[in-house]
Amino acid sequence: MQARRAATLLGLLVTGLLASCVGAADTATPAVAGASPASSPTPTVLPTPSPVLSPSPAVQTYVIASGDTFARIAAKFGVTVDELQAANPSIDNLNKIRIGQVINVAVPSIGTVIRIEGPDYLHPRLNAMPELVLIADPSLAGEVVEWQSARNGGTWQPYWPDVITAGGRASMRAVDAAPGVQKFRARIPESSAHPELRTQTVTIEWGGSGPCPAEEVDQLPRPVVAANGTTYELVPTMDSAYNSQWSLVASNIGGKPGTGWTYQLESCWEPDWPAIAARDGTAYLGWRYVATGTQTDRPTELVVAGPEGVRTRMQRPGYIEQAPDGTVFVSSVEETYEAGHEPVFRSISVAALGPDGHPKPGWPFTTTDPSSRPVFGPDGTVYLAQSTDAGDRVIALGRDGQVKPGWPYQLPGELTVTPCGAGCANVPDSPIVTPDGYVLRAYFSGIYLVGPDGDPKPGWPYVMPAGTSLESSGYGATPGGGAFVPILTGDGRIYLPQRDGRSAETHDDMLCLLLDGTSCPGWPVTLPGGKLADVFSVDESGVVHVGLLGNDAHSLEIRPDGTIVE
Repeated sequence: MQARRAATLLGLLVTGLLASCVGAADTATPAVAGASPASSPTPTVLPTPSPVLSPSPAVQTYVIASGDTFARIAAKFGVTVDELQAANPSIDNLNKIRIGQVINVAVPSIGTVIRIEGPDYLHPRLNAMPELVLIADPSLAGEVVEWQSARNGGTWQPYWPDVITAGGRASMRAVDAAPGVQKFRARIPESSAHPELRTQTVTIEWGGSGPCPAEEVDQLPRPVVAANGTTYELVPTMDSAYNSQWSLVASNIGGKPGTGWTYQLESCWEPDWPAIAARDGTAYLGWRYVATGTQTDRPTELVVAGPEGVRTRMQRPGYIEQAPDGTVFVSSVEETYEAGHEPVFRSISVAALGPDGHPKPGWPFTTTDPSSRPVFGPDGTVYLAQSTDAGDRVIALGRDGQVKPGWPYQLPGELTVTPCGAGCANVPDSPIVTPDGYVLRAYFSGIYLVGPDGDPKPGWPYVMPAGTSLESSGYGATPGGGAFVPILTGDGRIYLPQRDGRSAETHDDMLCLLLDGTSCPGWPVTLPGGKLADVFSVDESGVVHVGLLGNDAHSLEIRPDGTIVE
């Protein structure tokens, strides 16, 4: 389906590009229906009403279409207006041509550029260059083709060489997509065997000329497939002014091949979030307006679509996320900013969405306690870490939007931390949810591990010895410039670096904890030479890979038994 759609789009696009080629001398009146030629009997009109190219060894015929002028036709075929007039001596007034009239085009052509390959579509904001493909007479196999380029009305310049294959093909990939109009054609120089041969002109406008060009798109939003088989994808196109334009395309409705619909966005609207498809076939997407000028303050929209089409478009409410059980949630944080100050937290709202895009009964859950971005358990439970006057805590929200029984979990005072001082947002890091539904997070002073019932796992929390700390909080800058996040392995170990400042030379120890809250045998491991860790990772075999800082920075490995290998 996608390939057929891409092929259709390409055909329309190349046709549009060819029809938009405008020569520098384009001053003639476009052809209109009913106009009569100035002299000579009317030539025989081919039966098809659309423009037709009928190649002959040296002369082609062309049927005048709406909007054509001699200058536009000359630019289309890569000839001059004088050459075009010389091929049609019976037409003495170039301003009077009519739709359906047949003219001659004397082009010793090697073939035609019939399509664009490479990316599935040509879009001026995609970070991908098109490939023009020449289909030539196989008798020209082995001939060297000189692809030529002319930018912004300039002269033709050599651009890219290629050789015609035995099947009569040659190609050219555009590599310098600078803003402006660029024309391409293929040419074989004159030889003793034939005159100069060349193709028609293909015109591409890079960067857009309308009100909403924006930064390049490195990659497209990936299609999403609902559990019922309905597929949603966002496909980029261009409007007539080369503005950004996207379409939401639904296919295989309910898993039935050959079904679908297309909803075209207005110009300057484009994806803002990855699309999410719920199990019932509902799709949730974000769109944003990218036009320059006075209209950039339009709010991003949440778009809700179903198998039958787009259901609603509403103002963007916040982050759209999907829980492991398939429930779609939206969360938004209200903050205020003052010049020279950290943002001040005001409130957070979390809601489970229904198929109409509105909150389900019991939602949203709103709190003015500084709260982390929500994370979701395997059963759809929503977890938030909060900072309160009584200290930090973790809450769990059920399907009804209420705090679940047994919660909140109040962190012991040894773990509570105020990371950025009075007057700032003071929002704790989001917890980490394990596959079996436990919640954990590391602070400077220790790690907590809480079960789905809101009680800490036996042996937890783990509190760091005095004089040591964990460089794991998002508010703690590590030597590497980031934050170390606890790594939970499949065999029930938690790895983290710890900072030991109890000696004259501060150094890092690598910490390994078992899920019963005790240290792994052979751990902690002190990094050799009193080094500090920059990055660390754990592979599938449980080996810890550590990058070290310092004048002799290098990496080392620590095996599960604590043995160091440099």
